[in-house]
Amino acid sequence: MKKMLVILSFLLFSGNVFSQHYIITYVQKRILDEKSMVDFPEDIKEHKRELAKEEHKFVLKYADGISIYEDVNTNNPFAEKMKKATNSNVMISPNAFKDPYDLFFYKDLLKNQMLYRFNFANETFQGVDELLKMDWKITDTVKQVKSYPCRKAVSNWKGYSFTAWFTDAIPIKSGPEKFDGLPGLIVKMEYGQIEIALEKVEMSEKPFFIEKPKLTSDKRYTMEEARLQIEDEVKKLMEDSGKQDSKTGMVKKVY
Repeated sequence: MKKMLVILSFLLFSGNVFSQHYIITYVQKRILDEKSMVDFPEDIKEHKRELAKEEHKFVLKYADGISIYEDVNTNNPFAEKMKKATNSNVMISPNAFKDPYDLFFYKDLLKNQMLYRFNFANETFQGVDELLKMDWKITDTVKQVKSYPCRKAVSNWKGYSFTAWFTDAIPIKSGPEKFDGLPGLIVKMEYGQIEIALEKVEMSEKPFFIEKPKLTSDKRYTMEEARLQIEDEVKKLMEDSGKQDSKTGMVKKVY
């Protein structure tokens, strides 16, 4: 009888340890770099300052090795923003861009699989791929993020600079968007002009199931194919606007 109680206690304890269900809220905003705007017209500067004031919330749901990251806003700030831009001196066609917040990243960490859909300019990219191999370098730099002790990790994946802050106080190897692969939850990401930061963490007392989303088109991209097409689109846009460096031919990478 005592042996049975020990086994039962172990199974109950194990279930509590390994059954993890989290609902994690992140806030995304733009990082404003005034130095990079020195030569910009004043109306463009003001437009970028207004963009930097905006914040957008996303939720990461995590259940036993499966996660989904998606937009949870009931309103549509992008539509209002495009309306304002179209009516200003900033020359933007109302059909030039799809909503960049209309996205999801579904990850099965146990099967090394990711499903995704996101927009760039007027193109929708969706597909199935392996999880990204970011080759993170964990540093000795530490700080508190929302009361969680965090460590800094950096990556130069595909020539892009990424900074992640993660905490092993929340022992799940996931994070916002396409980012994961660190020994703890990623609570803050910085890359390009984007910052995605933790707002709150809720551990669900009731287990929940994350349904695998369905892709809405037969046109599929790997993450590498999407990256290359986006770079090509950015290059064309910069050439059309005359912003490509005439001496070096270099264009700014965007991902």
